[in-house]
Amino acid sequence: MGLGIQSVCRIAKQQGITPRHARRVFERYKDEKRPRLLKCGKKSRPISEYDVRAVLRVRKEHPAMGAVSIQLVLDEQGRHIPHNRIHRILKERGLALDEPAKQKRRKWIRFEREHSNSLWHIDYSEIDGKQVLGLLDDASRFAPACERYDEATAKNAVAALDKAVAKYGVPKQLLSDNGSHFTPIIRQSYPNPEHTVFQQRLEQTRN
Repeated sequence: MGLGIQSVCRIAKQQGITPRHARRVFERYKDEKRPRLLKCGKKSRPISEYDVRAVLRVRKEHPAMGAVSIQLVLDEQGRHIPHNRIHRILKERGLALDEPAKQKRRKWIRFEREHSNSLWHIDYSEIDGKQVLGLLDDASRFAPACERYDEATAKNAVAALDKAVAKYGVPKQLLSDNGSHFTPIIRQSYPNPEHTVFQQRLEQTRN
């Protein structure tokens, strides 16, 4: 999609905003004829006491675990809490510190790829009692696959990925939330778990 005769990415770069925000401004301009640049980003979601108790319980059982590992344990137990929120909970209670090296700008930024198949996002969502797995192309926001399953499993993720790859080709990169269906849970007593069926399929596809 282009804004006038220039691409979204070019205009965003000129204005110092993200392509995603540039698209929002353009859509608002078409509807309202009053383009306004709003501050990018979103407000932090309030942390519930239920989330706090869940995180602190896992941390008490596994004192050496960080936010990402705690997220994987909670995912396995059927409760998803993003690792950023887990880190906030731990930090507010003096159980975690900021790590400047991890705060550097990532090489990838959500919805800012210029070319299709350079990055796909993959994730499960529960809709009407079913587990819906979606694959989304970062550049075009086209969905190469959207499948409904009874369970969110690595095997079902492989089936959806294979279907998308067969039709649209192999993406350069794939981004997930590191849920237990995509990556194994790293435990203190088992620091090097075997790869999941999904990870094994990725290695086969890459080779």
